Amino acid sequence: MRIMTFGSDRAARRTGQSPGLSWALVPFFCCGGMPIPFMIAYAAYRLRSSTLWIAAAGYLAVEVGVLAAASVLEHVPKEDPRWTVTSFVWLGVCVGGTAHLLILRNKLAPSEVRHASAVRTRPITHVTYAPPAPSVLRWVGRYALLAKIGEGGQGAVYLARSPDGREVALKLLHARVAHGEHEGFLAEANVARRVPAFATARVVDVGIDDGVPYIVSEYVHGPSLDQLVRREGPRPPDSLIRLSIATAAALNGIHGAGVVHRDFKPANVLLAQDGPRVIDFGVARALDRLTTSGGWKGTPAFMSPEQVEGGQAGPSSDIFSWGATMYFAATGRLAFDGSSAWAVANQILHHDPDLGMLPAPLRDIAAAALRKNPSERPSAAQLLLWLSR
Repeated sequence: MRIMTFGSDRAARRTGQSPGLSWALVPFFCCGGMPIPFMIAYAAYRLRSSTLWIAAAGYLAVEVGVLAAASVLEHVPKEDPRWTVTSFVWLGVCVGGTAHLLILRNKLAPSEVRHASAVRTRPITHVTYAPPAPSVLRWVGRYALLAKIGEGGQGAVYLARSPDGREVALKLLHARVAHGEHEGFLAEANVARRVPAFATARVVDVGIDDGVPYIVSEYVHGPSLDQLVRREGPRPPDSLIRLSIATAAALNGIHGAGVVHRDFKPANVLLAQDGPRVIDFGVARALDRLTTSGGWKGTPAFMSPEQVEGGQAGPSSDIFSWGATMYFAATGRLAFDGSSAWAVANQILHHDPDLGMLPAPLRDIAAAALRKNPSERPSAAQLLLWLSR
């Protein structure tokens, strides 16, 4: 994204000045601060921020009020205290608005501002062709959203660029954070950052942008287990055993950090070149702190009996979902299926899937994971022990 100012962008680069800086200083040197409300409105439009629209309206209201006061005081001597107050209010709007725009320029064009000095001092040794940078859909906090790569019940996932230029996955949640819920949400979401990175996509940041919460994690190149099975069919036995061990290790790390996934499913297992990675852990726990989130927290076909019944979902709930996921990977079919969510829920509570198609080493382990009673299921550590025999 590039913000154009008077003069060309090429001229800005030639002088070494960031285009965003000259753009932000326009009101201070032009028309005595009159453009401030309109430039903040422009930023509100670019950033899709309702808070900035309110700020723009506030600046405009103050400026109109000052102009009206100046008109009323036209025939009053300049020594009158009312002129002093009016002048200070106008100066405050000008300085405050300019400071506001200087802050906003980092959101509108952070990469240009941050790397301006590096561009000025780097000698040009050769010229190479570089493909055009991907266009920015919008900005969320410090992150540039480049492309939408998925959407589910909890939120939409985007390929994004971090401030240091790395590709990351940013999940923009559907829920909104009400007043007074910010600290609780951020505290719960940050718990996921304690999960070890082995076989999981590391959580690198959490935040709230204009009332909308988001979670940023390592971007994993590779299809999800759901996509791969639907495209290529059931996984072969050796691949399935490796998958079961890696995902059980991921759950062991997640549970060891005090986190319960609560939405473990094939779509949340990504198959990178260096092995499977589990994603989206900790989201459900953070959403519990928001008054706007409700309903089932999970995907019906992979929910545990206790989730279906509205009970407390602990680590054993993830073990049940793991068993249903391994069944899907081995057969290409859902362990619990039906024409509606309620039909699926009834199967989860009363039906035991046929595990005959699973490889022998995995069959009994999956059966133990799919027991209806949570206390009878193994832990993730026990899964690892049994699978490594």
